[in-house]
Amino acid sequence: MKKYFHECRETVNMCKREWTSVGSLNNMCANSLNQACETAIVGLWDIARNEQFPKEQFIPHHKPISYVKKLEILDYYSDDAKTFLEKLNGSSFDVVRYPETQPYKDYTNSKSKGKGSEFIKGTENFIDETEKLTTNNEVLEKIKSFKKS
Repeated sequence: MKKYFHECRETVNMCKREWTSVGSLNNMCANSLNQACETAIVGLWDIARNEQFPKEQFIPHHKPISYVKKLEILDYYSDDAKTFLEKLNGSSFDVVRYPETQPYKDYTNSKSKGKGSEFIKGTENFIDETEKLTTNNEVLEKIKSFKKS
C-alpha cells in the first residue's frame, strides 16, 4: 500500500527546512502544505475503501475542509484541526504558486509574521489526527458508506 502519511510528513519536513533556512515559505512549500492535507484524506479513503479516491466528486479541489465535510467526518477532528482547516481554506494556498497573486506575496516573504510556521504546525497536526482516524471504525464505516456517483 502507498505510504500516504509518510509522504505527507516528508512534505511538512521540506517546508520546515525552508522555514528554518529563510524564515518564509517558497511558493512550492506553501502549496504543498495544502496538498499534504489532501493526500492525508486520500490515504484515509484508501485505507477505508481500498479504491481510488473519486476526486471529481470533491469540488472545489485542493480544499481539504470541503473533503472532510463531504465525507461527514469533520466532527472527528479536534477544535484545533477544525480551526486550522478553516484558515487553510481561506489561505488561497491553491493559488499561491502564481507570482501575480496576493497569496504569493503574503506567504513568500520574511514579513509573513509567522504564517508559515503556523501552517506547518497545523498541517502536521492535521496529518497526525487523520492518521489516527484510520483506526476509528466509525470513521472508516462513514467513508465506506459514501456514495460515489
